[in-house]
Amino acid sequence: MSKLFISGLRRSGTTIFWNVIRQDCRFRAFNEPFSPEIRKVADPNWRLLRDFIEFRELMLEDPGSFWELYSPIRCTEEIQTGMSDRQKRYLEFLLGSSEHVLIDDTHCQFKLEALKEVAPSLVFVHLFRPPQKFVTSIMLPSLSNMPPHPRALLRTGERVSHKARRKWKETTFWSRKWSENAWGFDEIMYPITKESLFGLRLQEQGMDPDIVGEMPAVGKLLAYWKVNYEHVRAMGSKIFGDRFLSVNLDEYLVNPAPTLESIYRCLGIPFKPLDTGLLKKAKPAFDLGNPKWEELLRTLQMDEWIGA
Repeated sequence: MSKLFISGLRRSGTTIFWNVIRQDCRFRAFNEPFSPEIRKVADPNWRLLRDFIEFRELMLEDPGSFWELYSPIRCTEEIQTGMSDRQKRYLEFLLGSSEHVLIDDTHCQFKLEALKEVAPSLVFVHLFRPPQKFVTSIMLPSLSNMPPHPRALLRTGERVSHKARRKWKETTFWSRKWSENAWGFDEIMYPITKESLFGLRLQEQGMDPDIVGEMPAVGKLLAYWKVNYEHVRAMGSKIFGDRFLSVNLDEYLVNPAPTLESIYRCLGIPFKPLDTGLLKKAKPAFDLGNPKWEELLRTLQMDEWIGA
């Protein structure tokens, strides 16, 4: 039996990574099991069903157990430690549905101990993007069908074009106080005080909530990245030992084979060549030569990422 869990922040390439290993027919693959979107698998015409079809198959096999156990993790719960008993039973249900199970997830980076409790032999892959590229993907999302923020409206009430929205986002990249999009990061971080949960997480990593709270959205997101990155790197090795792998998405996209082979060695099953032909080299971060990147990174004690 092999259980593989790919974890990363939203917009960090977890689904891209998952889709490659999903080609291995030995695995039953689940994409984002704790997402509220899973409720939509009951609709056979859901436009995103292709990426969640395994949930629908499991639901049809045992609808009673599936809906009784399904328990999403809301974005505001992501930096809380631990899982509810129902969430643990739900995860156990998914992992027990096949001999080999693959999961990718963006909700559990502060829940490593709970994952280990449910699946002691779990192989945990921590997938991350360099912080500037992560922030760029949030501030300047490339998805043309992403709902615009309410500010992106004409006075007439009509929606502005994707091109105009993109221009607005680029123009306000350094000045926005919040990211103002649908990814949930603003909700997780707000309010930034010494007493708030996010404020406590900042202090755990040596950052001052008062300083972060005054930063533009770019700085807040860099701080959020650091909170998660440092926590997972420290706890991952401690909890999972040699079954913990930390993977830089940029390096993986350039040369995926070594990473995939390492994962299969950890799983203890033979590696089968997988099609990685659709993988593309990561795009550079926005306005990378701007000294504001360096200023923010130094303030947050992230000097090692300057120029990344």
